[in-house]
Amino acid sequence: MDELLLRASPEPRTPQNPSAISAVISGTGFDVPDQILTNADLERMVDTTDAWIVERTGMKERRIARPDQAASDFALAASRRALDDAGVNPEELDLILVATVT
Repeated sequence: MDELLLRASPEPRTPQNPSAISAVISGTGFDVPDQILTNADLERMVDTTDAWIVERTGMKERRIARPDQAASDFALAASRRALDDAGVNPEELDLILVATVT
């Protein structure tokens, strides 16, 4: 691990003793597509009901990305919100964690 830290940055800001490493979530951000597909929409498309869907999935709506949108578009918007939430500049970051659900 020490070797990876040294290769990743000429002047690592992370302690070299793994037991001394700590992490703090300074800010969070998210972004979702604008287009919403509701259970009512699905009722018109297939033989189902809102109650059946909610009972089995808990979902009332889902977001649909346009064909010209990629996960990276949402990641960029979310990361900008996270930076703003944390009150930091991108140059100050040591690590970025990304989580996505499809």
